Amino acid sequence: MNSKETTYLDSPAVSPSIDQYLVDIHLGHSFLQGVMSFCYDCGKACFRRGKNLARCKKFVCRCTKSGIK
Repeated sequence: MNSKETTYLDSPAVSPSIDQYLVDIHLGHSFLQGVMSFCYDCGKACFRRGKNLARCKKFVCRCTKSGIK
């Protein structure tokens, strides 16, 4: 299969209802730093912005658009 034909499950076309409530944060981590470290930093980055951590998966950090309640 050609790599251009690959379908990603996290693409906005597949799940637009979820993505409309999330905000991506790019932290610039490498794979060597590990998933746990990345997700920990992801949570801290969301908290600093006054947001909740929505998802940390496949080195994509997502915070909620709404603030902490």
